[in-house]
Amino acid sequence: MYCLYYDEIVDAFFLILLLESSFESGKQNVQNIKHIIPQKLHPMKVQSIVENRGITRKDIYPWRKNVTGMGYSDSLLTN
Repeated sequence: MYCLYYDEIVDAFFLILLLESSFESGKQNVQNIKHIIPQKLHPMKVQSIVENRGITRKDIYPWRKNVTGMGYSDSLLTN
């Protein structure tokens, strides 16, 4: 079972499993990896692959930018 991160195979997450148990194990591994990897400013995907078929895919959503803060000329109140 391979694990893709940023569309690249990560050797650290490579596992040799029986085909019957690889589907459950792939789902658990991707779920755990999703909670471990911190959010970035761009979206990422984590995917597990068995026999060139994608089993599970989880998206890691990016941080939202707060553009309504102080300092913008349109958001300042003038008297």
